[in-house]
Amino acid sequence: SLEPLELEPCNAFLRALTYQILDELKASPGCPCGVRCEGGWGMKLHKVGSSQAEADAAAAEVRMRDLHAAAGFSLILSKLTHSGKPAVGHNCMLDILYSMEQFNGPLPSSWSDFQQACAAYFVGGLYDTKYLVRPAFEIFQGATALGDLFQ
Repeated sequence: SLEPLELEPCNAFLRALTYQILDELKASPGCPCGVRCEGGWGMKLHKVGSSQAEADAAAAEVRMRDLHAAAGFSLILSKLTHSGKPAVGHNCMLDILYSMEQFNGPLPSSWSDFQQACAAYFVGGLYDTKYLVRPAFEIFQGATALGDLFQ
């Protein structure tokens, strides 16, 4: 059994670089490596057998699957934000407020700050179809429910 290799404490960039190199090593045949972080900024590297490396990879995959399952709807909102596509809803202001508070943090205290947060969160724009038909209220005879508007 080899003694673990102790690396000097380093900053976050160097730790990330170390993990990147270790991931490349893990992918190469004949070099199954395991890493265990100990003591804050320092790292201890341990070489492990292939069966341990496979078990570690399977455990990491389960952790990632659990993380994605826990992230849930926030992943959809993140994809919407990064896609730049518009968000369209009907009578959706409360839904927007709730979603922003649950997945983005506390709502801004002023209207202008809220508008800026919405612009950052819904990059492609945010459209509420109920609000859009308000100027044509008489045409729809006062009915603004989505089914009535469709007909």
